[in-house]
Amino acid sequence: LFAAIFQICRCTSTLESNYSMPINQAKLQKLQQGDKSRIGGKGTPRRKKKVVHKTATDDKKLQNTLKKLGVNNIQGIEEVNMIKDDGHVLHFTNPKVQASLTANTFAIT
Repeated sequence: LFAAIFQICRCTSTLESNYSMPINQAKLQKLQQGDKSRIGGKGTPRRKKKVVHKTATDDKKLQNTLKKLGVNNIQGIEEVNMIKDDGHVLHFTNPKVQASLTANTFAIT
């Protein structure tokens, strides 16, 4: 009896291993590429592309800091040359110069 059950189980396991469902190889490759299409964690839906919002927070923070220092615009400056330690010269034509003499600070944009 044990041998008969063993043969039946062995036969069904060979039938299951020989049967395979048709798989679209292109879709399988796309799924196995990774979670490039998934933005969040495991339970989040897939998106077509990740949208990166551009923010100007750095510029706003800089302007707020300069405002706290009490900088004033200096008009009439046509060019600015800054000489580095290694001898290179940074040349700005028609810059916007802001200065705070009390804080000994100059901002050139």
